Amino acid sequence: PKANKPVKLEWKNSAKAKLTIEVYNNKQQKIKTETLNANTWKFTATKGLYYWKLLNSDFDLLFCGKIILE
Repeated sequence: PKANKPVKLEWKNSAKAKLTIEVYNNKQQKIKTETLNANTWKFTATKGLYYWKLLNSDFDLLFCGKIILE
């Protein structure tokens, strides 16, 4: 994906459960935290490597991944 353009992340959340998404830069610094109950989320940032985690309301890890923006 291109830097400074929205990247759409998707997952299944048919029960509309409360979820938290956390985004980290490549220095392991948390740069964004958002609580939502949707099944998509858009992320926009500058060029670089980012990691993201999706957590449930008990802060159990549901998914993690990485985003490389060029």
